[in-house]
Amino acid sequence: MIKAKLTLLAMAVSCLVAEFGYADGSEWCGGYNWSYWAENYVPVYGGVAVAGRNMISPAPTGMIEVPATLGGYPVAVLNHQAFAFNDSITAVMIPASVKEIGQESFCGCANLRTVIFLGDCPSVPNVENNANADDGLVFYGTPEDLTVCVYEDARGWPSGNRWFGKKLVRRPRSSVGTKTWYDETTGLTWEYCLD
Repeated sequence: MIKAKLTLLAMAVSCLVAEFGYADGSEWCGGYNWSYWAENYVPVYGGVAVAGRNMISPAPTGMIEVPATLGGYPVAVLNHQAFAFNDSITAVMIPASVKEIGQESFCGCANLRTVIFLGDCPSVPNVENNANADDGLVFYGTPEDLTVCVYEDARGWPSGNRWFGKKLVRRPRSSVGTKTWYDETTGLTWEYCLD
């Protein structure tokens, strides 16, 4: 009987670890506690990775700005399912420091309308041609009218008007050192800090 209870307890703990994971550190920024991985990412990417699903608390809502730095390092990666299945976020701004986003990063975000990238096109693991890739790799379960916004001089973005099956819109930089971005989809102006 005791052995059976210990086995059940061990199974419950391993399920919790699998669901909620672990992190190398966390930092409060913009009203959220962002968990991140550094140990395996800093040597390879020169920065940290925002941990996967359920590792940002409280669960983000509305318009979210991913921090440009965590733990003193640039945020270089949004990990697999970073925002997955969060139907409370409507827009996400991603700093120029992000060089890679994991597959299914926004999977199941049913109310997400806008994703703004402030930098060059990030890579997505195991995907070679992101212009024609299926939206299920990054945006499965998101609204059809989701818009991906980028600066027109950012490098690596496809020449067409789609990215992972979503509308890709280019915007000019209004001036050197600008700290605002007008989002036509939501009608809101973002203010953000430049690195």
